Amino acid sequence: MNGTAGNYSVNEDRNVNVTVYANTNGNVTLYINGSLYQTNASSLQNISNFTEPGLYNVTAISAHQNYTDNRTTYWLLVNDTTSPVLAGATAQPTIALAGENITIQANATDNVAVNTVWYNITNSTFSAAGFLTNSTASRFSANYSTAGLATGFYNITVFANDTQNNTNNSTAGSLRISAPANLSISFLNSSNSQSNVSFDVLYADSAAARNESSNVSAFNSTLPQGLWKIFVKSAFNATVYSNISGNVSASLALDSNITDGLSSAGIRAFVETIAIETSLNYTNATIEFAYNDSLFVSENRLTVLACHNWNMSNRSCSGSWTGMLANSTINRTLNRVVVNTTNLSAFAVAENYSCGDGFVDTGEQCDSSNLSGQTCVSQGYSGGSLSCSASCAFSTGSCTTGSSSTSGGGGGGAATTANTSKNTTSSAAKACTENEKKCIGNTTYACTNNSWLSGEACQYGCLYGVCSQPICQTNGLRCNNNVLEICSNGILWGEKEICGYKCENNTCVEKPAESPLGAFFGAAGGEQTVATVLAAVVIIVLLAFLGVRRKVKSI
Repeated sequence: MNGTAGNYSVNEDRNVNVTVYANTNGNVTLYINGSLYQTNASSLQNISNFTEPGLYNVTAISAHQNYTDNRTTYWLLVNDTTSPVLAGATAQPTIALAGENITIQANATDNVAVNTVWYNITNSTFSAAGFLTNSTASRFSANYSTAGLATGFYNITVFANDTQNNTNNSTAGSLRISAPANLSISFLNSSNSQSNVSFDVLYADSAAARNESSNVSAFNSTLPQGLWKIFVKSAFNATVYSNISGNVSASLALDSNITDGLSSAGIRAFVETIAIETSLNYTNATIEFAYNDSLFVSENRLTVLACHNWNMSNRSCSGSWTGMLANSTINRTLNRVVVNTTNLSAFAVAENYSCGDGFVDTGEQCDSSNLSGQTCVSQGYSGGSLSCSASCAFSTGSCTTGSSSTSGGGGGGAATTANTSKNTTSSAAKACTENEKKCIGNTTYACTNNSWLSGEACQYGCLYGVCSQPICQTNGLRCNNNVLEICSNGILWGEKEICGYKCENNTCVEKPAESPLGAFFGAAGGEQTVATVLAAVVIIVLLAFLGVRRKVKSI
């Protein structure tokens, strides 16, 4: 083998040249670990690549015609030179108080067998080591107590070897032992009253939680100083990144379903508005909230706005609304918005005005093929084709007007009518009929002295020259069976609350407890009619009167 007539050793994944010669006539055959590899007359040469480590039996047999044979066996040792593979090495958490436990884990595999997996924790003045045990399949893990560690940063490395002592290593990251800090947060609403929320303190580099709380109005706990994700879930979700560098006492105020007094140039409607403020020191935040897909005309016109000068108690923007679409994501399938910001305040999903989208908005006479029901005739012409310009204004170039003229003489002639452009008609042409009314977009127009004069800008739409009236009062409430509904923008009723018992007098009514009288008369407490109560009183008085009479008779 490779020129050696005897046992041979080679590293894995190397070629081995096996040569066999027969000293007599006959065939020669080569077997490796008992399996036929090759046969030939008188001699053979085989070059093989041995990729798997191990001990191989190599036997050559020379067969003769008289049915006798001659055989030689050598042993080939293929050495294991491949190191174990380490993957997914982690140490969690990455920040802790001295004395808390961390978990070190890694996946270790080998082409033959993993022998040992261990870890080292080191910095310039400290070193410690320990073994990881095989927990499941190729997963190895160990718990390490940080008791006695000084504050500072530590490097964690995981090692693995096989039975041939081929060794590999992988970093599991760093560990920070930090000084303690007390974090105290109260959760408020827009009225500065306590409000219950779900609240988690998450590690900054993962989704793992150090603290989890549900339905709480305040939080108090000791944390390692460092960067943390403060996650709050109420009517919307907020993740605030805060660097805790000492004891902190702060508040976090949340508000949602804000509908009154919202306006901004170029905005048709505010679909959903929320607000969040905090006295925590923070670097950035992520806000996620849902919107109602029945509160806009076209979802393609939605945008995201922010008011960075929000008055929480008045629920109003003291400054101006600015665009946040570049830092936001709108999921039009799930009707949810994610906003990334470095400035907490109010955020809104709103619908833009847009010329060219086919919807006639305030300031537009028309939009694309949408002429708001107008024609050349409603614009003071006798006929023709009214169209809409690229600036969403009426184009009357194809409108016509009729004028009559008489030609001929000597007793009369034929009367003819010519249709010409309004721009070239005689002075007899009339633009409109006195007191005639029409709508252009959401603005009323009236004919005065043969001219169209603009009138009122309608908040709730224009129809036949008259402003439409709102169908409901903004933020007004009504009962619709067992659902309490709220009016938005004067034109839409939407669900505010599903009443658990019933909806009555524009409010949800709780089911009252059963009163003794109600139980006596077979009716639920609080639902007895006046007649029922009076009947009960009469019966009680009558029974008392009869009792007094009996006593008088007995005397």
